[in-house]
Amino acid sequence: MDTITFYEYWSTFFGMRYDYFDYKNITGSTTKTRYQYSDGFWNGHMGAVYNINKNGNIYLSYSTSTDINGGESDVGGSCGYGGLCGTPNLVEKGDPEKTQNVEFGTKWDLLNEKLLVTAALFEMRKTDVMESAPGNDYSTVGSVNTGINRVQGIEFSLAGNITENLSAQLG
Repeated sequence: MDTITFYEYWSTFFGMRYDYFDYKNITGSTTKTRYQYSDGFWNGHMGAVYNINKNGNIYLSYSTSTDINGGESDVGGSCGYGGLCGTPNLVEKGDPEKTQNVEFGTKWDLLNEKLLVTAALFEMRKTDVMESAPGNDYSTVGSVNTGINRVQGIEFSLAGNITENLSAQLG
């Protein structure tokens, strides 16, 4: 990620990366199911910071992330961590789940930089989610790329050094 400073008070940051995976797995104890597919996707992060003074700023940040669809799905807990839900054909047809994050906040260094105070508004939106069949929350069968999840919130946090060897965080 790169940061560019404009004028005395403004800076911007941005970065991109390409992720590629090649997934292979065999599941089941009596009936074996083979999963094998690969994909790649771009992710990015950008934002701007206005420095009010040497101790405080206001920032706006936007980022994306992508995950293998079916790997950490919202179809219940029956596929297990790191496993895939659905048939190999269903999983292969699914687009990756996409997440967009937007955050607007402020950060302040107080008490001679011993205490960092953060306050922010944020939204995380996840699209192309694999959803379970209605009324069957623990089924491994679902529909691909139908769901949208959104989380909005407010964050307040304090982090600081109590002594040279002891720090604390509250959020």
